[in-house]
Amino acid sequence: MALALSEQAEMKTGNDANDLLATACDKFAQAIRIEPEQYEAWYNWGNAIYEEAKAKVKSGGEANDLFAEAYEKYARAAQIKPSELGPSSQLGTGAR
Repeated sequence: MALALSEQAEMKTGNDANDLLATACDKFAQAIRIEPEQYEAWYNWGNAIYEEAKAKVKSGGEANDLFAEAYEKYARAAQIKPSELGPSSQLGTGAR
């Protein structure tokens, strides 16, 4: 469900996108509370936060904290499943 919300947010703009991303982030956090070693949840949570940060840059909002938070989620995903290139390739994007 969280991934679907995150993907739906990419088709929206403004508050609609922000609301969907916030809901997706809440769902990813819930999933991780249930299963803390769930690689996909950490990785996709990072993606949702990264998209939120990109939207804030476009709107003139402060995004640095969100990019840093996305980086933390990608890093955690990489710790869980280091064989996956996805998180490793995203680690450089969070440090903007």
